[in-house]
Amino acid sequence: RITINHIFSDNHNWDIYKLKHGRELREVEVKEVQKMLKCGKKGFKVFRCPKCGSEKIIYYGCDSRICTHCGRIFTNKWADQIARKTFNVKHRHIVLTIQDELRPLFEANRKLLKVLMDCAILAIAQVMEWTLGKEVTPGVIAVLHTYGKDMKWNPHIHALVTEGGFKKNGEWVDMKIFPYKMLRRAWQYHLLTNLKDRIDDTHENRSLIHRLFQEYPEGFYVRAKDTINNRREMIKYIGRYIRHPAIAESRIEGYDGEHVTFWYLDENGNKHHVKMDVEEFIT
Repeated sequence: RITINHIFSDNHNWDIYKLKHGRELREVEVKEVQKMLKCGKKGFKVFRCPKCGSEKIIYYGCDSRICTHCGRIFTNKWADQIARKTFNVKHRHIVLTIQDELRPLFEANRKLLKVLMDCAILAIAQVMEWTLGKEVTPGVIAVLHTYGKDMKWNPHIHALVTEGGFKKNGEWVDMKIFPYKMLRRAWQYHLLTNLKDRIDDTHENRSLIHRLFQEYPEGFYVRAKDTINNRREMIKYIGRYIRHPAIAESRIEGYDGEHVTFWYLDENGNKHHVKMDVEEFIT
């Protein structure tokens, strides 16, 4: 199996990348990569069976969030902790996306990514209040993804939302139907109006916001069809869909020193193959 560690370290790929993009890299990015590159090199423990003498070597991990080995362990622990804090009610998995034209704004100014998170929470709470006809507080776990299945820049929000909420007196109110069509419009409205106040007031930006309202009268695409019934399901779901490393090494098909090839499945289960140069893959 081709490892991400090997792709980063081979031919000094990471060192060259760091020299070329040093000013663009954030401290946390450099730190997590350096940890990953040392994975398995910090020593190990040897376990020996006293009866048969067989041995098993366990290497110390790196705890890097981008390491496909340690990152998965970190994700599973995080999923278990989160699931323990949730209410034992049905949850809905919601994915809130943005139009392609907006992606460059977030890539140029990563501080705007907080707007995505805030607007997602606001839209979900508002739609639930409209649907139930009363003020309630839902439980929401929102996680930002800045990449798509094809590894390209694609900021979007994954959220686990309780199918219902609490009134001010603590009474729980169930919501039988989740109106994702209404959520699409609420998500579009809050995102575009909040972005308008935070980006430069130029003719180009004003035209972009106006056009995205006009061209998408049904709102931005939202997927809200998967229901999680209990905490056991939630732990598995979070680890698989919500928080995970950018790519599983099992999806990497080839590496020739200059290019990386991998595959992914789209929403319809169709398999696609992607080839990109090492620099883009590291990015």
